[in-house]
Amino acid sequence: MPTSVETVQEFIAAFIAAWPQGDTAMLGPFFSEDAVYHNIPMEPVHGRGAILATLAEFMDMGGQVGVDIIHMVADGPIVMTERVDHFIGAETTISLPLMAYRLAMLLWALWLASALLTWLSWGWGCFSEGGLWRSTRKDPAPTSSVRST
Repeated sequence: MPTSVETVQEFIAAFIAAWPQGDTAMLGPFFSEDAVYHNIPMEPVHGRGAILATLAEFMDMGGQVGVDIIHMVADGPIVMTERVDHFIGAETTISLPLMAYRLAMLLWALWLASALLTWLSWGWGCFSEGGLWRSTRKDPAPTSSVRST
């Protein structure tokens, strides 16, 4: 019986072979009916049918694909990979390392935190303008101090 790492390596070879034809049928045996496929940054996909449909969407891009495994960790049926995917189209090649995505998300999160602090400061300034504890009552109309005789 192959180890989890060997199974992933077999899957990657089958995936690369199936890509140009868009043939997900040869990938079905790699997934159980209750499998979960989580390709970051996408949401996890549950079940063999949904996983194959997701892979078919990827394959609809056409061209060829290559995968470089940087690190692979396996513990029983759980396998995690750090990889670089290469999508080779008719005119361009796109290589997407996972670390580049994570760096982009980190920069976005830092910008968002900075912007939020700026917005909160602006909002507090608007809220407290004219004194923090403003009266909600209107002053009574002024009365005349002139007496008639």
